Amino acid sequence: IYDTSGYRPLVTQLTNYKSPLQNNDYKFVAIFFAANFLLLDGGRPGGKSSNSIIKMIMRLALDYDYCHSHLKELLSAVQEGFIQWTYPVTSLELEEIYAVWESENQKYLQTKRNYGKVFNKALKKGLYNNDPVLFSNTLKDTYGVPLNYTLQNLLDMGLINSKSYNDC
Repeated sequence: IYDTSGYRPLVTQLTNYKSPLQNNDYKFVAIFFAANFLLLDGGRPGGKSSNSIIKMIMRLALDYDYCHSHLKELLSAVQEGFIQWTYPVTSLELEEIYAVWESENQKYLQTKRNYGKVFNKALKKGLYNNDPVLFSNTLKDTYGVPLNYTLQNLLDMGLINSKSYNDC
């Protein structure tokens, strides 16, 4: 994972999509490669131990809009990167991993829809007490949605300002 030469095909794929790359794009490359490395090693997203870490990493990657619409191209770039590391990935393995990504994407989209309802109910019940981190962690523990998603909702609703958002 630390040999970044394998990242080059994925960076090229992103560069073809938009140029110049932003700092978050490089973060995405690292997250996406880490998730695929764990998937190729036999890990699967789930609710227990290391599987929950894989799920969290995949959901961080799925928060990037580009990931949704270009998943097959991104996985092809990952395959090329792993080949450069002499870690061959077969087309069958790639299809299996694509199916895992698609499944997790659907689960995550449903989670976000459910989360939005719970988020609004929690606000109506007065559970938000001007502590965005505590509120976010309460909802994250229940729904597995990353902290930045809750913070973005609070920011969009005007309940926190951009300084509070950045401080979290």
